[in-house]
Amino acid sequence: MWDTKQTDFKITNTPYGKDVIAMLAESCRKKDFPLCIYYSVPDMYCKYFPNSGKGYDYKTPQPGDEPDAGKYVEFVKAQVRELCTNYGRINGFWWDINSDRYGIYDESVNELVRSLQPGIIINDRGFDNKGDFETPERTGISHAPVKFYRKPTEHCNSIGEQSWGYRKNEDYFSVGQLTKTIDESFAKDGNYLLNVGPKPDGTFPDEAVSILGKIGKWYGKVKESFIGTQPASELTDNGDVLLTKKGNTLYVHLPGINSSGVTLDPIDVRPRKAVVLNTGDELKFDVELVPWPSLKTGKKYLHLWNIPVDRLANEAVVLKLEFDSLPLKK
Repeated sequence: MWDTKQTDFKITNTPYGKDVIAMLAESCRKKDFPLCIYYSVPDMYCKYFPNSGKGYDYKTPQPGDEPDAGKYVEFVKAQVRELCTNYGRINGFWWDINSDRYGIYDESVNELVRSLQPGIIINDRGFDNKGDFETPERTGISHAPVKFYRKPTEHCNSIGEQSWGYRKNEDYFSVGQLTKTIDESFAKDGNYLLNVGPKPDGTFPDEAVSILGKIGKWYGKVKESFIGTQPASELTDNGDVLLTKKGNTLYVHLPGINSSGVTLDPIDVRPRKAVVLNTGDELKFDVELVPWPSLKTGKKYLHLWNIPVDRLANEAVVLKLEFDSLPLKK
């Protein structure tokens, strides 16, 4: 995608003929927008790359190939120098497809990136395990095992189930699935990267535009539960719930909700007010015995019900609870 001097397999040798990275870098500078470079670790067209059928390469070396991991790393470093010196300020370097699947580990690659672009952030998919942030990909709604991310995290996903680029007759994720995974990631104090593959003419497919609009509408309704808040899921033992907090307000995130009520054990304090953030509808609530988990403890807990779960089946549900004093876990 740039006018590299390391190979003839480049965009400037196509009929299009333009250096896309140069154009992108210039546009970012004009808008004062941070530029992040994506680089795929395997390059099946480089004769030094050890093609071995690991999923992103040829099954075996091709005619003329000279597989050599050391020489391949030097090839990558030469391209890194081009990217990090010819296009101005680079704010992030996003490796894809970890090199460890090919048995290549070399800390000097990221060291070179950092030396050429001080202050740059690098993800965890490169030639070593010393990235600045983690990048879980295409994971579903897995809120129960982990209450919050312990390391800086960017959850990445594509709007299309089958492809990260443009694909005719693409299978698109539902708005419900996407908003629920976005909600889960944000509630765990993570970032979310959502990819849309443009059509050959550079425009976005109508289906993708429609989905993005619906996600934006949902986010506009619930964004106060993310902006300026802190993860607070430790306040409840309910594994199906994620919490964020701000002042004396508790936000209840329900990416996996499948019923019209939820119990926030061990919280046993009534809020002053409880609403569904998506709609503004007031919730019913009480501190009472609930078959589960009260059956095990004999204690009363905060129970919220009347959640319009069917009406909101296609978006992540967030509740807003206002307390006189935020309850702490005992």
